[in-house]
Amino acid sequence: MGLSDLAISYLYKDDFKMSPAEVAIASSFISFPWVVKPLWGVMTDTMPFFGYRRKSYLIMFGMFGFLLWQSMAKYISTKYMAFFALFLINICIAFCNVIGEALIVEISQKKAK
Repeated sequence: MGLSDLAISYLYKDDFKMSPAEVAIASSFISFPWVVKPLWGVMTDTMPFFGYRRKSYLIMFGMFGFLLWQSMAKYISTKYMAFFALFLINICIAFCNVIGEALIVEISQKKAK
């Protein structure tokens, strides 16, 4: 997300002509999926998807995030559509982040034994 933050900032200011207060409100709405990140971890641990606890979620959310970024580039033209797409993109990124952290914990526990 760090690389795209500059482009999103210009999108807000230049294309959507938003004030700093509006940008702050939009950013807080868009970053909400990071607040409920523990929920994503519980979901991947308790609900296998296509027989896998993590692999299928990682592939699904990775592809969905890719498609959302593509739609941001080609089809989204209003700020509310952009907010919704960025909200969904943050869900995808937070979900993949949780899965990556869970894999690191699993690997470190195996090495500790």
